Amino acid sequence: MNGSVSGTQQRRRWPWPRATKRGNETETKRETQETGAVMGELTAREARALIDYNPSTGELRWKARPESMFAGKKKGCCTRWNNRYAGKIAGSAAERSNGLCYWAVRINDKLYLAHRVAWLILYGQWPSDKIDHLDGDGLNNRIDNFREATQKDNMQNQCLRQTSSTGVCGVSWRDDLGKWRAYLRKKHLGTFDTLLDAVAARRSAEKGEGFTERHGKAA
Repeated sequence: MNGSVSGTQQRRRWPWPRATKRGNETETKRETQETGAVMGELTAREARALIDYNPSTGELRWKARPESMFAGKKKGCCTRWNNRYAGKIAGSAAERSNGLCYWAVRINDKLYLAHRVAWLILYGQWPSDKIDHLDGDGLNNRIDNFREATQKDNMQNQCLRQTSSTGVCGVSWRDDLGKWRAYLRKKHLGTFDTLLDAVAARRSAEKGEGFTERHGKAA
């Protein structure tokens, strides 16, 4: 949970739900799970009853459960559950389809991103938008590594994608023109004869746009 994955806690590729059409809007079940406020299922009270969150280490651990949580179950279920899980790390590393890795925990048969559950436990409410990991490590769930952020904020704190062919964010090669293209989001900044000129145009356009120091750097 503090940024490392032990040999017994291997990364899993969770089956995150795909987008579904609802009326005139495209809403993803994944976003519904992540937002929490839309779900209206897991509350801070419920989360706090099930999980201990240590803001200094970022760890989530299962709490011991009382017999009342096993009403209607076979005799001994409570004891067996507590012997197996109480005090143990909750969840595991989950690799998403985009290659990013986060800690995830299954609660009441639903999969949640651990950093959002941690926020819920600590502050008593779901984040109003996304949670950005300041150091870019989705497994580092210490509270001082969190900030509430929009999608734009989140993108401005991302490191260089491994798929980058140029090693520079916002710069690509145009075979049809035989030139380097610079761009910022959907804004075309121009085409250039040299890579250095294209990089300079991109860097100039970034000024005052809120990009963090780690943006565009190799992970």
